Amino acid sequence: MKILRLSLRPTTAEAVMPLASYRAGFHSFIKKAVQEYKPILYRYHFETPIPRVKPYTFSVLFEKSTVEGDQIRFQSLYFRFVSIDPEFMVAVHNLAASLYRRNYQFGSTLLKLHALHYEPLRQVTTSPARFRTLSPVLIRSHHNERHYLVPACENFDGDPEFAEALRFNVQQVTRALAPAFDTSTLQLEPERCYRTVIKYDKNGTILKFPGFRGTFLLRGSPPLLNFLAQVGLGARRSQGFGMIIPA
Repeated sequence: MKILRLSLRPTTAEAVMPLASYRAGFHSFIKKAVQEYKPILYRYHFETPIPRVKPYTFSVLFEKSTVEGDQIRFQSLYFRFVSIDPEFMVAVHNLAASLYRRNYQFGSTLLKLHALHYEPLRQVTTSPARFRTLSPVLIRSHHNERHYLVPACENFDGDPEFAEALRFNVQQVTRALAPAFDTSTLQLEPERCYRTVIKYDKNGTILKFPGFRGTFLLRGSPPLLNFLAQVGLGARRSQGFGMIIPA
């Protein structure tokens, strides 16, 4: 198992991106990659009246960055992508390779790809296993899809129904992508987690999602835990949330 990592820099000394919408630019990059590689795969996942559960997740890590109001100013960034479906990995790799040392418009910012690497994704063989987040994890309430629940954190006491909501979120993914997995014993035990509120621009409306970052233990079958490392944990995984790796 491997993670594709792209190193990108702005075409100027530094650049800014909107905090609430930068993920959309990278999601568009993934969609373009799939469309160019295999149009039938693109139509199945992105041109259907019924939303499909996506088999991937990604994260964006800004380097030498500062937050200024609703924007982030940075000098470089890492884009990481992983999928349980090899065709998605090939699609994103192919588009990235074609852009090596060239410019590409990510949302409102022009970036140049400087390096393409693969990072090993450690195989989980025992349970519990320690994980850390590469992007915030969002756990949608099992009673109200507009609400998000957070476990006990360094800065938050925790929502009482989090454990049940966690299993509900994972069940939604496994039913679509890997129905043989048993999620009934899945448990998350926070170690050093921090509650955070993420702003997300949805068609011009700014939404706020409570989520969490940090390190935690996951209890479940090792195959299930390895699956979650390849598709992400929680809700909105294909929009740049829920990327976790064994710590």
